[in-house]
Amino acid sequence: MQRFFAALIVFSVLSLVMVSPQPAAAQLVPPTRNSVNFNFATFSPTLFSLGVNYPLARVWDLTFSYAWQSTAGASASLISLGGRYHFSLQGSTINPWVGAGLGISGTSISGFGSANASGLFLNIGASVPFTPQFLGFADFTMYSIGGGTSNVIDLGVQFRIQQQFSAQIGYVSFGGSSAPFIGATYHLR
Repeated sequence: MQRFFAALIVFSVLSLVMVSPQPAAAQLVPPTRNSVNFNFATFSPTLFSLGVNYPLARVWDLTFSYAWQSTAGASASLISLGGRYHFSLQGSTINPWVGAGLGISGTSISGFGSANASGLFLNIGASVPFTPQFLGFADFTMYSIGGGTSNVIDLGVQFRIQQQFSAQIGYVSFGGSSAPFIGATYHLR
């Protein structure tokens, strides 16, 4: 039953990706707990993101992300601060989560409402270890900022290079545009 529940969550996230009117974007928060990541997606202009996932308790995490773009002397940003709750599925290696928090758009980042606005976001996702070094993940976040809503969707894989370092590659949808992304994760412990 627990595997069915976990498979249902992963299938739901993947279904949202397939039917969403906005394609996927760069990964914002690491899919692994207690880690920091840096990614860039090949949008025009390039989107950079820095994310942190810090465990507060066995099933709760504090999450933070900062995404930014710069072009022709102007820059735009999206800051997110929130929390994640991880479901405990006994006998399963799948790690499903839900999250929520506050999102703030700086000088109007494309697809995220008016400049210097704030609002809430909701998040659902899951990670699945295929081997001890190879992890797949899917994540869907809906932001309600500046009088509108926008989605961030990402799918990817993370490969553990060393005990404290991983590399990731995937596809992300951010504010109505999509692009592949690559990045690196530092595991704090």
